[in-house]
Amino acid sequence: MKGERKPPFQEGGEITDEVVTFVQYGGELRGTLLFAAERLVSVKNYTETQLYDVSRFRIKGREISCGSDAAGIPFLTEGVLSGKDAAEIGAEVYPCDDPAKRILFTETPGIVLRLCKVSYVSAEKDIKSFMPQFEGCAFSKTIGKLKNKVKTNILLFGDSISAGYHCSKMQNIPPYQESFANIFASETGRYYGTQAELCNKSVGGYNSEQGLAHLEEALSGIEPDLVILGFGMNCGAHGFTPERYGKNMRAMTEIIKKTTQAEILLIATVLPNPQAPQYTVQGEYVPVLRALCEDDGRVGMLNITDASRRMLQRKRAIDLFANNINHPNDFMVRFYAMALQNIFCR
Repeated sequence: MKGERKPPFQEGGEITDEVVTFVQYGGELRGTLLFAAERLVSVKNYTETQLYDVSRFRIKGREISCGSDAAGIPFLTEGVLSGKDAAEIGAEVYPCDDPAKRILFTETPGIVLRLCKVSYVSAEKDIKSFMPQFEGCAFSKTIGKLKNKVKTNILLFGDSISAGYHCSKMQNIPPYQESFANIFASETGRYYGTQAELCNKSVGGYNSEQGLAHLEEALSGIEPDLVILGFGMNCGAHGFTPERYGKNMRAMTEIIKKTTQAEILLIATVLPNPQAPQYTVQGEYVPVLRALCEDDGRVGMLNITDASRRMLQRKRAIDLFANNINHPNDFMVRFYAMALQNIFCR
């Protein structure tokens, strides 16, 4: 099922290819949608190689269900979901300080291959309120170059999320969806009929201190029009206070402003699985980034943090993260890309 990668939120209230985990409860498979559904459009497996008959499924508000005898529909048992029976799908239990906690985890496609993608028309009318908010710089210089069909150079520097870990292309499984950065660059270039040249220098595992230490190296050899910084997940995991994080981010923005003419976009990171040890103070980094935007007209912030908090209040983490910890699955990758396009494709 190849074709255009549609944004997850469509005009008219359609939600496209939202990832849903069906869990077996007795003779029923049940999953949870982000929004109450008015009408199902399609249900398919994660790799988009199998389309299921929507008449098999029932919707009640945000719950979607079907009989457990529905042949071929991927699902997890309660034991696998809890981590107790993780080995049944070739997964493992993520190590936690609390031995009572069991978090299903894998670096392989073992989890996502047991999930589905559901498209539906939302019965709720405020889906745009779930979109990440943007603050600060209007990026008039970058958008101006794009509108004038001048090649625009984009530098992305961040952690594994920015590097694209666990998008289906990096997992080498259909539909081979690119990282959010590649989707953003290609769709932006297509929108304006010009070239948005992406240079992605992101490194898995990096925190803001490592980013600061290697920033000049990342900037060397290119003349960026736009620099996107995507740090925060690992800073929280390593116990960085908001002050320590803010000091690093401010230092990076100052280096960029002194050595380039680029506009700067700061991405406030997605929140990780609330049950995982990585979930610490990432939510407290937003005011720090907001202050940097207020200090300088060349700096803006995309607030993925608060948007993801709302999503995690409605969805299981396994519906959002391919490793069930912190790496966005295909739906969340498209969510990131859509949020960036909303800033620059206007």
